[in-house]
Amino acid sequence: MSPPSTAQPDSPYLESHKFTTIPQARKIIDAQIDRLTTGTSRAQYLSFTPVTQDTLNKIDEGRWNGQRTIPKCTRLTYHPASLEMVVKLLPLPSLECVHHLLEFQILLQTREKGEKLWPTGGATYKKSNGESREGDASYQPFARAGRGWPSMVVEVGLRENVERVRRDAVWWFRGDEGEGGVSVVLVVILDVEERKMVVEMWERTPTVEGRRVTRRVTRSIARGAVKTQEVSAAKDGVDEGELVVGFEKVVGRRECNGEVERGIVISAGEVKEWAEIVFPE
Repeated sequence: MSPPSTAQPDSPYLESHKFTTIPQARKIIDAQIDRLTTGTSRAQYLSFTPVTQDTLNKIDEGRWNGQRTIPKCTRLTYHPASLEMVVKLLPLPSLECVHHLLEFQILLQTREKGEKLWPTGGATYKKSNGESREGDASYQPFARAGRGWPSMVVEVGLRENVERVRRDAVWWFRGDEGEGGVSVVLVVILDVEERKMVVEMWERTPTVEGRRVTRRVTRSIARGAVKTQEVSAAKDGVDEGELVVGFEKVVGRRECNGEVERGIVISAGEVKEWAEIVFPE
């Protein structure tokens, strides 16, 4: 288990474009997808401004109703104060595959403990300030399926985008979403060069009541989240360690089968197996 760390406060590299028309934005997105799929670029994020809420709605709906406004292999984040639409690109099979491998383990282990999670996929969640975001995958306790915010979110990215992906994770903890909000974000990072996979667990910054308020603690509070665990493995390397997601964090209750609570366990051995699938010969 690694020591806590926090995401960088400053915005990492993000390719920005002036928004003119939906077809022009689609052209820019398609071009970057081509670069990603051919390996000439690993940048997954594009920013467009100014984009109004009405235009965002039209773009979003057009992905699914046959208008093909933008490709389906995208996730959208919207900042109404700056009229900024951030488009995250997930066109690579490895990026799509890895969160499905993770999902299988999450749902399997939860069911083995007598509970169910409701997968909400890349559903859009909106904050009271108008900001909205789609996770790469998200889950709710079955007891409140389809209502409210997810308890756990998954964000996936290539190593070159790691700080941006971590900023996405932090977004889920900022603001007041009330009871039943996000408890855990799992960040999955793929390192193509090293053929390595890293899984990080991010949680809401704990209260500091009774603690000495250091500069590090102050920064952590401001960002709203902290990395609490990490497990990694390379396809051709040594695997060790594990990451444990507390059962009560994702389903709302502790295990009640009389055993010591272990939660959802993601071992380095499993991560290595996933790396062997994601990074074939």
